[in-house]
Amino acid sequence: WGLELETARPIPEGITHIGIRAHNLRVSDNPEEANRMECRILKIEEEVFEYAIVVRNKKMDAAGGEPEILFRMKKEDWDSIPAGEPLFLKFPEEAILFLE
Repeated sequence: WGLELETARPIPEGITHIGIRAHNLRVSDNPEEANRMECRILKIEEEVFEYAIVVRNKKMDAAGGEPEILFRMKKEDWDSIPAGEPLFLKFPEEAILFLE
């Protein structure tokens, strides 16, 4: 994702990847938060009760081919975000999954 994440939790032996569920990502307006990334929106798909939003790390845009990230947000929450504002996502430490 082009982002170095911070965690106070010990990383178990054999961990090679991390993950996070799409519903656990949060929109952040606090520049002091750890694990925060400015995103470029690639696609927004409207679903029944929420939006599925596909983004990429804005810093990695020029490199191309960087992984896309999917996050999901309730319609009323997404609709309350001012249009045209930069989008920053927070990867909450407690939601980071350690994967083998």
